[in-house]
This record gives sequence, structure tokens and C-alpha cells, in this order.
Amino acid sequence: MHLTDRVSWKALKAHRLEQSFDLASLFARDPHRAEKLFLQQGNLRVDYSKNRLTEKTTALLFQLARDCELENHISALFEGLPVNFTENRPALHMMTRAVQPLNPQTAALQEAVLAEDQRLMDFVDSVHQAGMIKNVIHIGIGGPFLGCTWAYEALQMYARYNITVHFLSTLDATRLAKTLGPLDPHTTLAIIASKSFTTEETKANAQAVWQWMQQKLPQGENPADHFVAVTANTQAAIEMGLSAHQVFKVWPWVGGRYSLYSAMGLPIALACGTTIFRELRQGAATMDEHFYKTPLEHNMPVLLGLITLWYSHFWGAHSRLTLPYIDHCDALPSYIQQVEMESLGKGITRLGTPVDYPTGVLTWGAAATQGQHTFAQLLMQGTHFVPVDIIMSCLPTHGNHDFHQRLVAHALAQGEARMLGQDLNAAKALLAEKGLEAERINTLAPHLVMPGNLPSTFIVLQQANAQALGMLSALYEHSVYVQSVLYDINAFDQWGVEFAKHLSTDILAQLSAKGEPHHPPHPSTQTLIQHIQSQQIRHTT
Repeated sequence: MHLTDRVSWKALKAHRLEQSFDLASLFARDPHRAEKLFLQQGNLRVDYSKNRLTEKTTALLFQLARDCELENHISALFEGLPVNFTENRPALHMMTRAVQPLNPQTAALQEAVLAEDQRLMDFVDSVHQAGMIKNVIHIGIGGPFLGCTWAYEALQMYARYNITVHFLSTLDATRLAKTLGPLDPHTTLAIIASKSFTTEETKANAQAVWQWMQQKLPQGENPADHFVAVTANTQAAIEMGLSAHQVFKVWPWVGGRYSLYSAMGLPIALACGTTIFRELRQGAATMDEHFYKTPLEHNMPVLLGLITLWYSHFWGAHSRLTLPYIDHCDALPSYIQQVEMESLGKGITRLGTPVDYPTGVLTWGAAATQGQHTFAQLLMQGTHFVPVDIIMSCLPTHGNHDFHQRLVAHALAQGEARMLGQDLNAAKALLAEKGLEAERINTLAPHLVMPGNLPSTFIVLQQANAQALGMLSALYEHSVYVQSVLYDINAFDQWGVEFAKHLSTDILAQLSAKGEPHHPPHPSTQTLIQHIQSQQIRHTT
């Protein structure tokens, strides 16, 4: 049945018009609201009390989820059914962080995954024991880059080994030169992280690093000795010059944006050690089990996904902001952005029919206290309605208790300010306290009015350690799947990403005058190509 034709959807639409959903009033009617509207799993708490919803709202949202057979779809995900229906394969990335089989259907496959994982961990241990490697160049783009980047930065404080990871992802050679410039090839290991081993950006950077190794290493020393690969295309890595024992497997059913916990996470294990990497995985596995086995009403990813849908479809929210009040997690919003927008950026249903409703929202964010001085003004007094996820920790990961208390105060203040706002009388009283004259108060006070009634979801970690961060990333992964089920779309393909990459091949042929393009670029693109070529010729002459 079409999503918007369901009885529960229509009931939600009618419910939306029943009341104002004023947050301050909801708390006034029920002073214990915050003590009721939260979910706890281990050391992670989701407080959703500062959201425009009531018990009836959540009941209707959970009914919609059941009408869309969400529970069956969750089972299908974990049982290895082809939930990636356009590519006819499962999405079993959860197995890369599971120690025990998820269920009997995947037990044999889990054994193979664990065997490959042990090979990876043995390699990491051997690198640490040898003590020769001081720098790692991680060459990859998309999920292998964004996932590893945020986790590496978030866990650097736990690093036990003197290994620095450098990330190469783009085709801008400035980054390449800046990365290679200070490095010694003798103490450098390069990881080629590409599931297909055909991604243009990754291949180009890998070849450039290989050439750098050839130039810098003594004659007769093989650059291949300083490379390993993580891929599903083992043969392509061998053809490049690597041996089979230098290639670590990632399975076809592990999507790039979900690959952090597979062998793609090798740089994290190298920098932080296998113990920390396993703790990160353990946290994600804990959230997997929670998502798989917990009833909908107490299920964190289900709740998060439903809240996003509620605001997107019934309140006109086109975006959602992620604010981590954890400085070493400032790369997390970019990772969440990819997981959500690459997964939910679809317009065709399972049956091949176009959707006529929004699928997902624009997801964005930054380190929170810095964000307060960039986009917070628009959120507080502007005309856009943007729900916010505020991520924070109770305990610091450092010894400066005073700084942490200040950080926590800012996070809590953002939620309270968004909810309560400031009316005209309060603004006038504030200005009067500053000693302003009545005429000036009347002129200035309207500019200090904050509308309030703006929702915030607080995601509170006991401490931002490896296990908690693993739970956090899996929480967002599964909330995306929840939304995809309700929208009846595929969360695991990304044909839109591939389309422009395909066109770039013909454009490159035209731009570099190396061969004829199979499909000439559009005239508008041809005009830009001619302009760029003219500037390049003028510069070289």
C-alpha cells in the first residue's frame, strides 16, 4: 500500500492539526515528562522529551511502523535476505562487528568473516611488534574515507602506538603533495581501500604513492612491500603487484558507508591497537542486538527514524542538524551525512514506481561550540524549522573537569533556549536590567525575541570512549534503515553517485584531448571545457 494511503498515516496527519504541540506547555502539563520520554541502552541515553510529540504521537508513529511491517524487515536484514533488492544481495555489515553469529542462517558465513578478521588482527600485531611503521597513508574515498576519518580522530586520544594516519581521497594533487612531502617511505605503509578496486580517485592516488615509493626507496627495493589492500576484488590488487597475503577481504554485502568495522577500519586498528578497535566494534554490535531484538516502542534506532519522519512529513522540516558537543567528534556529522543522504536519496520504490513524498532530510552539522558562532543564529531566530540532535557525554575524556562542565552547560543551554525562547516582556525586562531608557527598550526589544518551541533530541553518552562511539554510529545506521522501510526504498544502493562518475570519463577524454569520447559532453559543458582549455594553454605558453 502507498505510504500516504495508510490509515495510520492519515491519523498522524489529523493528529498534527489537533494541537499546537507547544513544548513549554507540554512540560507544564506533565512536570515529569523528561523522566518518561527517554530510552537507555547500556551507557547511551536518548532523551526525546524536548520534541513536539505526545504519547498519542508516538503510538501513531509505532502503528505506522507496524503497518509497514518494520519488524519483518528488521528480521530480513539480520537473516541475510536480499534487502539490497536492486543488486540482489543482503546487507550484512553487522557481521563485521559480531563475535557470535547473528542467527542460524548466517552462522557459516560468520565463521569465514571471523577467520579473515583474525588474519587482519595478526597483521596489525605484526606491524606493532616490528615497530618500523610510523606513518600510514589511507587511500580511499566515500565510506572508507569518512568512516575511518571520524573514528580515527575520535579515538586518537586512546592511541597506544606512535603511528600517524594520513588520508588521501580527492583528485586535488595539492593534498597529495602536502601528505607525501614530510614522509619517509621506509617507515610508511599505504593502504588502498577500495571495495571494487576501480574507483578513479583511489586508483590515481594509489599510483601516485606507488611512483613516490619507487623514486624514494633504494634501487631494488619493491614498493609493493609498503602496500596492503582492502577490497572485494582481490585479483585486481594482485594484478597491481601485491601478493595475496597483502590483500584483506571486504565482502560484496558490506556497503562502503557501512564498512568502518570491516577490514576498512585497518588504519584505526594500526593507530589505536586491536583492543580499542574491538571495543569500537563491540559497541556497534551491542546496538545491533538492541535493534534486532528490542520491541519497537523501546527501540532507539526505530524511535530516531520515526522522529525524523515526523518532522520531515508533518512539520515541513527539510533538514536536521547534528551537533556533537564532543570536540574530537567534529568529523562525525560528515559521516552521518553520508550514511543518511546516500542511503535515503532515492525516488523509486521497491516496485519501481516514483515516490511523491520526501525521502530523508538534508543532514548537516559541525562541532557544537564552534557552530554556535556560525549557524546557531539562523536556528534560534531565523525562519527555517530545523530539528537538532545534540550529542554529548557526561564524563570527559581528559582531566580538565572545569572545561567539560562549561561544555556540558553550553549543550544543555542550547536545548533549553530552543525550547523556551524569549518573549517580548522578557526581552524588555532584560534590557531594563541593563539600564536602558524606555524608548530604547521598546525599539530594541523586538530584536531580542526568540520564538522558542524548537525541538532537540539529546543523545547522551556516559563517556565518549570506543564502545560508546560504536553504539552511536550503529544507532544512526539503523535509524536510516527504519526510514527506508517506511519509504519503501533501497537504503543500500547508490546509482546516483555512479552516474556522474561515468560521465566524467568522457569529459576527461575531451578535456585532455586523449581519444574521442564515446558520448560527447553537453554543449553547455563543452563551453566550460573550451574556457578551461584556453586558460590552461595561456598559462603553459
